[in-house]
Amino acid sequence: DDTQAQIADCECKVECVFQMIQQVVVDNIETKVLSIAPPILSRSFQELGAGLLTYHEAKKLAYVPFPRHYLFFTIFILVCEALFVPWMMAIYTKGEVSAFFYTFCGVFLLWFLNFVATALDNPFTKEARTLEASINQRELNQHLEQLLQ
Repeated sequence: DDTQAQIADCECKVECVFQMIQQVVVDNIETKVLSIAPPILSRSFQELGAGLLTYHEAKKLAYVPFPRHYLFFTIFILVCEALFVPWMMAIYTKGEVSAFFYTFCGVFLLWFLNFVATALDNPFTKEARTLEASINQRELNQHLEQLLQ
């Protein structure tokens, strides 16, 4: 309970938990609870550090916004393509149906790819289609508690 209160009061919760895990491992080395070979133990510390590094990389992705100029020019190019491709297709294809089909497919594909890229730009947004991290974390904690019993 004291540990939970300490984590709740901490500003940097992830780093606090990381440090606590490392401290528990080091304390249990001294008490001979973890009597494993040093290379294996050092590898576990390396993996913990790599996990924290990955967390910080993902956090950077979440907070760095997409450049506005790039977004403006992308939309500008897509709008120009939607306006001018029908005219070019009318000139280079035979018949209205084929011009409509090729125009629709090209324009739809590019706009679709743009919206997919926008959705993938920040995977940490809170929308209906995103995963609920709190539910996943609660499940993981339950599994870990069960392993410790």
